[in-house]
Amino acid sequence: MAELYQDLLKDTSESFEDGNYFLVTILDLELGTTYPLEFRWKYKDGTFGKDWSAAYNITTPFRTSPNTPKFLSGNVVGGAGFLTVEWDGKDSGGTDLTNIDRVEVWISEPPFDSTKPVYSSKTKFKTQISAPAGSYTVALYSVTVNGQYSSVSSAFTVNVTSPAAPVTSPETPEAPTARAGLASVIVEWSGKKTGGGDLTTTGFAGAKVYIGTSAGFTPSDNNWVHTLNFANGSNRVAIGVGSVIDKSLGTTLTYGTPYYVKIDTINANGTSNNNPVSASGVPVTVSKLPASEISTGILTAEASITAGISGGARAVLSGGPSPFIIYGTDGTTKLLEFIGGATGTLAINGGGTFTGNLSIGSGNTIFKAEPATGIWLGNATYGSAPFRVSTNGALFSSSGDIAGWQINPTFLQNTSGTFKISSTNADPQIQVGSDAGGHIRISAGNGIGHYSSGTTLSGRFTLSPTGTSQISGWIIGTNVLTSSNSLVTLNSNGTITGATIEAATFTSKNTSSGGITIQERVTGSDSIVFYSGSSIQGSIESYSTGGFAGLVINGPNNSQRLQLTTGGSVQLIPGGAGGTVQILDRDLNTISLINNQGLFLSPSSPTVSSFFARNIRGYTSFTSATNTDGAIGDIALVYTP
Repeated sequence: MAELYQDLLKDTSESFEDGNYFLVTILDLELGTTYPLEFRWKYKDGTFGKDWSAAYNITTPFRTSPNTPKFLSGNVVGGAGFLTVEWDGKDSGGTDLTNIDRVEVWISEPPFDSTKPVYSSKTKFKTQISAPAGSYTVALYSVTVNGQYSSVSSAFTVNVTSPAAPVTSPETPEAPTARAGLASVIVEWSGKKTGGGDLTTTGFAGAKVYIGTSAGFTPSDNNWVHTLNFANGSNRVAIGVGSVIDKSLGTTLTYGTPYYVKIDTINANGTSNNNPVSASGVPVTVSKLPASEISTGILTAEASITAGISGGARAVLSGGPSPFIIYGTDGTTKLLEFIGGATGTLAINGGGTFTGNLSIGSGNTIFKAEPATGIWLGNATYGSAPFRVSTNGALFSSSGDIAGWQINPTFLQNTSGTFKISSTNADPQIQVGSDAGGHIRISAGNGIGHYSSGTTLSGRFTLSPTGTSQISGWIIGTNVLTSSNSLVTLNSNGTITGATIEAATFTSKNTSSGGITIQERVTGSDSIVFYSGSSIQGSIESYSTGGFAGLVINGPNNSQRLQLTTGGSVQLIPGGAGGTVQILDRDLNTISLINNQGLFLSPSSPTVSSFFARNIRGYTSFTSATNTDGAIGDIALVYTP
């Protein structure tokens, strides 16, 4: 290995001062690799010493990410038809950014391509980038010579307005370059004007690319194939084989034909510079790629292009009914197939994992799926979509059927329509029963009510949180229950006002063992009867019939014994002919009223001639003598202390 370095030292070493040390530069070393170095003497006469020194190992630096470029909010400013981006040469920590190849400017929104930079510079810069009116997010990356990118800088969003100044005339562009690519003609342009200076943005809206088959072809709308959009920045486009290059004739770009390229600038008014510039490197001829250029697999570019293993896993592009097919390892199973036609069909067979976001359609006829958000239909924005499911399982649907439930914009109901939950913000409600028939509605604002149909209350019951509640004609108030005609009131304090009881029977629980029953005595009359047992014998009643009104106490067989009339009289009626009415005191002494015989005193027989009354101090007696015919002979009053 020492002999290999000997020649290198002869060519590149430089002696300093008295020749005791030297400087040598060794190029083309690999990153992250250790190299041994050995030394020997080199004499003034150009000869070398015989012996080499011990080896000294050096290791080249490993591949590392560069520091992030400094980028502040004031470093990007939106203007009228453009935005200005500035970098001061520092990293995010404020130190000079070294060991890099360039710093790139990236803009994420259309018309800019978010997959590539719109501008790059090896040193600090301030550049102006043309852009239509809109909002744009801008960020910077630093890149090493080995293509290693830094972390993205801070990103800032700015607004670009429409140009306020009058549109100026377009300027002649710098000549582009053209070269052959894989099945394409590649055109690149610096975005500058003739001489390499910056284009005036007020006079630039794009650079049209034209392709012809002769050096003197005339650019026109027929052979216009693309427009380059970046002023003062890199532009690149590939015009593929099969692209229409003459609209009037339908001519397409083909293999083996020499092509010439020209560009011309236009301003925002669509006015052309009318001074097209030819590309360097023309004519360009696109050649078919020979099979010898492919290290593995097959590539057939006649009627189709096949990439992969013949008879095995491969992808096929063709002009047939199925323009694109991916086959599995067995060579026959179609894992993915695009079937052509007026609309086209993409068939996916088998399972697999898809990464990234999925979007099908546009506007309000769109389906989107994003792992970070969820899936949704009907609107490009998740929060406005009429159907959406978040990644945590939350489901929203403005209408539809799910497991027997119908979802509508303002309510949820079962398929029979007999149970409904309303979602109106004003007064949500629950409904049991169909709209067409009797049903119950419950809501915070209207309470609970029974409806005959639709919104018509049946009057059977209404429970209102603020108004009048009603059950079968009874109105429920605060501590009060009132009939619908307001004639009867039941108060919570135990009173009843205005009540009339008709044809009613009230019976105590134990009627079979001598309870008390209150019932109507005579149909059609006003009466109240109290009695014990299963008959009305021994009863107390009050009624108004046949001119009598008062209170009656009945004996056996409903025979009257005592009457208290409303006229103030008291009538004692003996039981049957010759009956006796007796009045008993505490000691069962009696006064007997015997029918057809008169008044007699007890305890003697009807012939006894004495009567006495007793009080707490003694007795007072009335004594009378009677004849055998019952006539009173004499009466004596005796006081016994």
